[in-house]
Amino acid sequence: CYDQLRRYSVINACRIAGIQVLQLLDRPLAAALAWIDLSTRLGGNQRRRDAEENWMIIHAGASGIEVALVAVHGLEIKHLATAGDWLRGTHRWQHLIAEHLCGQFMNRYGRDIRHDLSSATRLQRTVELSLDRLAEASKVDIRFESQQQSIQCTLTRKELMAIAEEPCMMLQQYMESVMKQ
Repeated sequence: CYDQLRRYSVINACRIAGIQVLQLLDRPLAAALAWIDLSTRLGGNQRRRDAEENWMIIHAGASGIEVALVAVHGLEIKHLATAGDWLRGTHRWQHLIAEHLCGQFMNRYGRDIRHDLSSATRLQRTVELSLDRLAEASKVDIRFESQQQSIQCTLTRKELMAIAEEPCMMLQQYMESVMKQ
């Protein structure tokens, strides 16, 4: 999803830092190369050297999401397609979960914790940790406390998809886009 201006900025920053740039790798290519290297070294993934596969690689960063399709033939990798947006990353998902929890807190106690810097900061950290845990588990228990008032809930992946419907739909569109490309 990097445009030429961003690529030039990276190359220029390297030049200023005294680093010689041989080639910029897109994240999907770097991820595929790392996976092949790791699986080859560890021997856990016994891939045939002549195997032909297409891999969909999803990078969900804080600010952006990128979906790429790469063709892997043995140790050779070819980037086939990319779609994504640098404004729809996990920060957007975190914001939607935090808003959901703020709404629950407001409904229960009649207090908007978004205007209390300490509470809002702790809620943001709680949401970040919960989203990280949800990447590895099918559900996560969330408990948040502010001025002796608390809310507790269990967030499942299905509920996350309902809370963050727009980013989920965008991710699906990116996946469909790379498949069409």
